[in-house]
Amino acid sequence: MDSNKGRYSVEMMAKALKISPSSYYTYRNGIAIGKVNPKEKWHKLIQEHYFMSEGRNGAPHITCDLK
Repeated sequence: MDSNKGRYSVEMMAKALKISPSSYYTYRNGIAIGKVNPKEKWHKLIQEHYFMSEGRNGAPHITCDLK
């Protein structure tokens, strides 16, 4: 989302990813100050990969991408 901030609003991108804008801001602020639970971080990464593939990639492919 950070790389597309200049082209799209956070609200529009959040809607496309089916997350709330506040979830994005909480995630970003947590990363910046190091307070994100490691499980949450992985969950968000998995979600991002899944949505970026438009739901076509399953667990094996996402696992390979994240390695």
